[in-house]
Amino acid sequence: TYKMYMVSLVLEVFHLFIMCLAYGKYAVDGRDNYGLRTFGRMFESASILVFLLMLIVMGKGYTITRGRISTGGSVKIAIFMTLFVITYCVLFIYEAKVLYSTHPTSLSHYVLTIPL
Repeated sequence: TYKMYMVSLVLEVFHLFIMCLAYGKYAVDGRDNYGLRTFGRMFESASILVFLLMLIVMGKGYTITRGRISTGGSVKIAIFMTLFVITYCVLFIYEAKVLYSTHPTSLSHYVLTIPL
């Protein structure tokens, strides 16, 4: 589980680095780089998903009280994460294509930040 935590942290650092580049570029020339910001937000989304999986696995007791997760537990986690990732991707694309990226009061913005 510590490896999952480290992967989550690395993805979050990449997100912050890319967002710093995007906003630095914006500060220099005044033109918004929407593609770079979206790319950075993809890293943030991946970080959130890996962190959520780590929390679920730890909640099942893996590496804390058990050496492995039962088959039924693994199937439940796989189904939940699959549905969650699909829903998260649909909302991510919906927000990127339909709504303004700088409009923080949109419904999809609130739904995407629920796991936090």
